[in-house]
Amino acid sequence: MLLHQILNQIYELCQKHHIEFKIVTLTESEKTTQTFYYCKHQNIPIFDISLPLPSEKYSHLPYDIHPNAVAHQHFAKEMIRFLKRDFEL
Repeated sequence: MLLHQILNQIYELCQKHHIEFKIVTLTESEKTTQTFYYCKHQNIPIFDISLPLPSEKYSHLPYDIHPNAVAHQHFAKEMIRFLKRDFEL
């Protein structure tokens, strides 16, 4: 998958320059699941905070498929948890 090749290149570039590279997934899909397991297999740090998007609960349907305030609150809460865990805050 092209995405996996790109992620590998970014990961290698980050390692070369001593930059921490982490991935966060936001949407539930087959591609997200494949990427999650690929990154785990390649030891690329990945954190899954996926939501079923688009959905009436987490997006502005029927007018817009983008995440709404409820989704963004979920993302923010989970990202804080992820960062606190990784940086031992």
